[in-house]
Amino acid sequence: MLSGLYQQGYATGYLLAAAFYRALVPTTSHSWKSLFWFGAAPPLLIIAFRWWLPETNHFQAIKAEREARIKAEHAEEDHLRATGFSAFLKEGGKGLRDNWVLFIYLVMLMTGFNSCSHGSQDLYPTFLKDQVGMSATDTTIITVAGQIDAPLGGTTVGYISTYFGRRLTMMCACVIGGAIIPTYMLPRSMSLVASAFFQQFFVGGVWGPIPIHLQELCLKVLRSLMVGLT
Repeated sequence: MLSGLYQQGYATGYLLAAAFYRALVPTTSHSWKSLFWFGAAPPLLIIAFRWWLPETNHFQAIKAEREARIKAEHAEEDHLRATGFSAFLKEGGKGLRDNWVLFIYLVMLMTGFNSCSHGSQDLYPTFLKDQVGMSATDTTIITVAGQIDAPLGGTTVGYISTYFGRRLTMMCACVIGGAIIPTYMLPRSMSLVASAFFQQFFVGGVWGPIPIHLQELCLKVLRSLMVGLT
């Protein structure tokens, strides 16, 4: 459940961007640039927040264990950081060589799921304005309606995957989301609010089990590396 909930920070950011698009872009002389300037503010706050927040106990324990092991294996070397990086490269290289098929699978999996989300979202406001002829206000309402439901879909489907399995749950979310696509494109009225609502429920749902699924598949020694690369 938490896997799906935290993953939907993406949808929440999209929702806020859609709302502030309506507030800033049509009403300021700088058009889309004002939205980019506004969007640069939260990352600065996050940097400050992360600067003062300590590392987790789990990370610190792993780091201490790794450093103790390196000291025992390389007692004669003084530069612990350089030695640790060399050990990381050695372990990481061996892990990737032994599991390159899994790595390729994960990259393909994430490519497909990114296509699900970005393919259904990135140009949808442009589609609503240029093809459907919606106003800026109606475009924002429809876009926000979809992103309101995405966190609900991610949390719900992420929770369901605990009982029905990660793969089956994600496949079902893909199939149902694909079946909804015609209603997401063909209407030319505000009924698209309902279409966007249910479409993004399953797009968010596809992503719900992904964080925990990647953690379960990746090797413990390469967990951060493989998740980041995939």
